[in-house]
Amino acid sequence: MWVICFLLDVMCTHYILLNIIIGLWRGFWYFLEDTVFPNDKAESYATCLVVGVIVLVLLGLPVVQYNMASISQHIEENYHMVLKIIFEDFYHMIIILATIAAWRGLWMIMKEYILSDPLFGGWMCHAGGFFILVVMRTASTIVWKEISVDGSKRDGDGILWRVDYVSFYRRIKKDVDVKINWI
Repeated sequence: MWVICFLLDVMCTHYILLNIIIGLWRGFWYFLEDTVFPNDKAESYATCLVVGVIVLVLLGLPVVQYNMASISQHIEENYHMVLKIIFEDFYHMIIILATIAAWRGLWMIMKEYILSDPLFGGWMCHAGGFFILVVMRTASTIVWKEISVDGSKRDGDGILWRVDYVSFYRRIKKDVDVKINWI
């Protein structure tokens, strides 16, 4: 029975949900193309990159995340679960739109001004990006690893970003230092 559930999860995640996510990305990308300085590519790309990065940095600050998580937890404890889901989804929608804007700005600047040859630029981005991910030991993040149901995480945990790349290596260093000092 678990094999059937696993296969259904994989099919639902990779063939339905991820395609919907791709459609969301592409739709907002087209919206940005048509609305953010449509007659000035350079200004459009730079604006998307700068605004997207600023919003992501601000929303990524721990003080903002933990305050948003506290609000989510308060809504969960005192109001209906639907309100919690609406709050968390709104927060995530802002993050998604800022991410798409920032990536559009970066990708289009690279495409137009840095790696303008489609064949060379495409392969450089693909091979270079994959090589960097392998060297940084993060190539497994290429395929989306987690899809969770809205509202399923408790105590405001649905707000928090689970990004611990540097923290992971700090923990390893601390463990190695402890073992070395212990010996």
